Amino acid sequence: MKKTGCKVTNYIMIASAVMCSLFSAACGGQEQKKAGKIFDDEKVISILKGTAKLPEEKKCGDCEKEYKTVGPLIYSGKCDEAMDLLKKLDRKEYFIASETIARMYEVGTCAPRNMNKAFEWYMKSAEQGSLAARYNVALMYMNGDGVEQNPTLAAEHFAYATRGGIIQAKRILGIMFLEGRGVNVNPEISFELFESAYKDGDTEAAVLLASLYSSGRGVGQDKKKAVGILSKAAAKGNTTARSSLAIAYYTGDGVKQDYKRAFEWAVQAAAKGDIAAQNLMAGMYLRGEGTKKNTAKAEEWKKRAAASGNPQIQFELGEWYYSGKELKQDYRKSLELFEKAGKAGYAPALYNAGVQYERGDGVKADKNMAVFYYQRAAANGLKAAEDALKRIGATAPEAGDKTEKKTK
Repeated sequence: MKKTGCKVTNYIMIASAVMCSLFSAACGGQEQKKAGKIFDDEKVISILKGTAKLPEEKKCGDCEKEYKTVGPLIYSGKCDEAMDLLKKLDRKEYFIASETIARMYEVGTCAPRNMNKAFEWYMKSAEQGSLAARYNVALMYMNGDGVEQNPTLAAEHFAYATRGGIIQAKRILGIMFLEGRGVNVNPEISFELFESAYKDGDTEAAVLLASLYSSGRGVGQDKKKAVGILSKAAAKGNTTARSSLAIAYYTGDGVKQDYKRAFEWAVQAAAKGDIAAQNLMAGMYLRGEGTKKNTAKAEEWKKRAAASGNPQIQFELGEWYYSGKELKQDYRKSLELFEKAGKAGYAPALYNAGVQYERGDGVKADKNMAVFYYQRAAANGLKAAEDALKRIGATAPEAGDKTEKKTK
């Protein structure tokens, strides 16, 4: 069987999970640019530096008083009157009116849901001086909602929102400069943006800032400072920070190794559904690190972590069931987990599924199925799978062939 061993995810990797949760385009759909000048991002930088002028809010004496009647009109079902009044206020360049129309089209309140029109009205409100609308325009450009996806234009609007003090915009734009999405990679700017958001009280930015201090990207490496930042965010209840601290104490990264404190932080993060913390707890229960050894709890927490769909964790739990060293041996469960992880293209799991079909462990021996899984594992770069195919006299797949299993 192919073994990878139980790995503890570091908190730099956890920070990347934070990025994925922030906006959908952060985890796919856009090619990540790692170096070199690829994007024309001079305008974005000029906006951040303050050389580009922000639109000014237009003053409208009676607009606020009139706007207060919009809500009652909507709640009473007088949608036409509400829309007419909002458009009247929009003609006076009262940005709250155009922003409200945008929200109505976005959620389908008193207007048919229409993301294209929502974008148009958010853009109009942004040009009238609304920073909240500017932020929404940026998100829509980033995710391609109601407008063609354009990360560079998204970055420009995030920059305007950042100038206006919107914390989420600082954090997301920092991620874009870190990963090279619509702008050129510039970890120094990322550091400035994360630090600014952190000082504004953003605990998610704290995790990202800590990851930069830990890795030395955009700032001198200082793992002790990284742990200090995480500690403050964890004390404010940030689950990712708590999970990161658990891993830091477990590995001794930036702080003296302390299994007991690692376990305490892991418990708090795991209870909130953090996958890395759940996986760490499983291993600690299994080995009796920082707590009494308890294989039943180890199995429980490993199952919870595997239920997230993470292929490596599914594979590791499969290994526990297959070997019979960690848990009671159960070939049926191991094969089920290997096949689940294999659907994500996880090569060691594909290989192990092939082994079970070849040997007939928990399933009727089936050379064709063994070959199928070995070929997929080999197509995903696993040398052991290529060797297995040679051993049983089967053909290795052509480069790039990652065909999914066909329904039997």
